[in-house]
Order: sequence, then C-alpha cells, then structure tokens
Amino acid sequence: RFQRKVLGVAPVRPIDSDGIPLSPAVAALRSRIGVDPLPGGQLVNLRFDAYDPGLAARVANTLAETYIEETVNFRFSTTTAASSFLGEQVTEQKRRLELAETALAEFRKKHSLVDVNDQAGGSGDQAQALDTAVMNARMQRIAKESLYNQLKGMTPQQLASSAGVNGGGPPRPPRP
Repeated sequence: RFQRKVLGVAPVRPIDSDGIPLSPAVAALRSRIGVDPLPGGQLVNLRFDAYDPGLAARVANTLAETYIEETVNFRFSTTTAASSFLGEQVTEQKRRLELAETALAEFRKKHSLVDVNDQAGGSGDQAQALDTAVMNARMQRIAKESLYNQLKGMTPQQLASSAGVNGGGPPRPPRP
C-alpha cells in the first residue's frame, strides 16, 4: 500500500520458480517452509519457521497431509485412467475376436469345410480314431525304414541269419 500511495508505483509481486505470480501471503508462507531430504530413502524433513511452535507444527502437518492427499488422488486418477483404458482395450479385442470368428464361420460355410469340434456325437470319435490310425501307420513306416537301413549295410551271410528277413521269427538253423 505504501508503495502505491506514497511512491505511486505498483508493488512487484513475487514470482515462484515456475513463473507464477504469488500473493504476498503465499510468498511469505513459502519463504518459511523448508524441505530437506533425508539420506538413504524417500523421506524428507519438513519444517516451518514461526514464532509460535504450535502454529509451526500445524502448518507443517497440514502441508504434509495435503501433499499425501494430493499424491493419493493423483495415483487414484492415474489408476482409474489406466483401468478405463484397459477396459476399452478388452472390449475392442472381444469385438475383434467375434468378427474373426464370424469370418471364419462364413469361410467354412462358403468352402464347405467342417469343424471336427463342432460336430456332434461320433464324428469327433471317428476323427480321433483316424488320427490314431495315421499315427500308428507313421510309427510302423519309421520302424520298417529303420530295419531297411540296417539291412542295407549287411553282408549276404548276415542277411541270411537275420530275424527281420525271416519274417520276424527266430533265425533259421543253417542247412546241413
């Protein structure tokens, strides 16, 4: 007031580090606050300088409570936003899955393809039996191929005494 009335100059308003003008009361409050980080952790020592120790304690406690409340609100809003985003993504993926399943069903119908899992009753059992028969045939082919490769490297005398050549039975006794 003095500067304005006597000198005719508007007082200079204090500006914080972010360039935001502060009211004189806020500037005075802010100049009395001290925040000192404690070594080895995330804790800080918060102090407020005042002539009245009760006022200093109330201001420091109120600042700490306000900071904690704002931090919790920020985390809650961040979590809410993330949950909302993920919910939208799940909904979108479900929609895409339904479209893909519909397209697959149309493709099967268009090309007269049958899904073994969709058939009722014995068709699934028949398909399983066919799968088992194919697997057994493959195993027999592999066994016979292995026997053939073994026999390829034998001499005629070894072949004559081999159990595999004699029909799988014991070797024939030599003729007298």
